[in-house]
Amino acid sequence: FLRVLRVLRSLRSLRLVGQNQKLIVIMSTIAASVVDMIGIISITFIFIFIFAVVGVVSFGEIMPDYFGNFFKAMLTLFISLTQDGWAVIFYEMETVYQRSG
Repeated sequence: FLRVLRVLRSLRSLRLVGQNQKLIVIMSTIAASVVDMIGIISITFIFIFIFAVVGVVSFGEIMPDYFGNFFKAMLTLFISLTQDGWAVIFYEMETVYQRSG
């Protein structure tokens, strides 16, 4: 019960938004852009989904750590998309193809 009261007490700060015209503009802009962001995120997810399937079929046996199943492939593609740790994946893929070629 106390947790609910604390949450309600934290919502008191939202009254400040109604009093400040600049904050109202910012909040309405954010709310309007959410619809557009959902479309962009949906298209990105569809592309990741398609390329994850292609990655599992193409690289699943060669690189099972990154493309062994659908979820690993999606995580690998997300890492590559955000460019956070993609170099490790690239160097391992390069090593695998140098050994096989």
